[in-house]
Amino acid sequence: MPTWHTANFRNIVINTLRAGGTTAPFYGTATEIAFYSGAPPVAPENAVTGTLLVVATPASNWWSAPSGGIAPFPSGRSTSATGTTGTIGYARLTGSSVIVGDFTAGIVGSGADIILDSLSFSNGVARTITNFAFRLPLAAGTIRLSSALANALVANWVTGTFTNIIFADAAASLSIFSGSAPATADDAPTGTLLWTTALSATTWAAVSGGACVLTANLTANAVATGTAGYARIIRGSHVIQGSVGTSAANFILSTLSLVSATSASVTEATLALP
Repeated sequence: MPTWHTANFRNIVINTLRAGGTTAPFYGTATEIAFYSGAPPVAPENAVTGTLLVVATPASNWWSAPSGGIAPFPSGRSTSATGTTGTIGYARLTGSSVIVGDFTAGIVGSGADIILDSLSFSNGVARTITNFAFRLPLAAGTIRLSSALANALVANWVTGTFTNIIFADAAASLSIFSGSAPATADDAPTGTLLWTTALSATTWAAVSGGACVLTANLTANAVATGTAGYARIIRGSHVIQGSVGTSAANFILSTLSLVSATSASVTEATLALP
């Protein structure tokens, strides 16, 4: 997975969930994987460090269709043969003038993000990228993404097709259930549906810093009585699951004790990448 995603890249991705739109695919003349010597900068928003050694320009068939949030490399791809002699330390992926992130580079068995046949580059000799699985984690902390959501987002980045997924209209909802959360967001919801409300175009504030928050409390009457256990944002098979609490949770509620036909509110929630 990327060592870092830039805030700008996360803004673009989250904005598609907030308001729709398109995400430029990360292949073609506007996209490059640039390999540098040395260690990466502290953050991908920072200027690159080390020496630019060689560049690879992805084509439309570089990645296969994603599964489990991972778009795998179907076979080895080559860098340019023209560059500066040195030892590759990391790579920076950019697409359509957007810096996606910095990735570690290594050989087979290193556990690096990008695997090459060798880290030694000599001008006139192309290196082979044997693996670069572009991925979006399905879990981070208590946040879970369904495979359908992660696959659609990754496919938006690395294929020529675009799936518009908007968590900001009546087809999307925020729902609260009782009991322990399922292990994954692909699993059917467990417990009792206690509270639900449809989302709208005004649910989310403008994206900033790679995330967006609620514009105001989401208030609705509970549909059943019980103790809130977890929450899900749902649009068909596209699901974001998270923890609930009156503080220090993914979804902050006015109360965890929900009573049928009695008003309750989600006071804080954030759309962000895992």
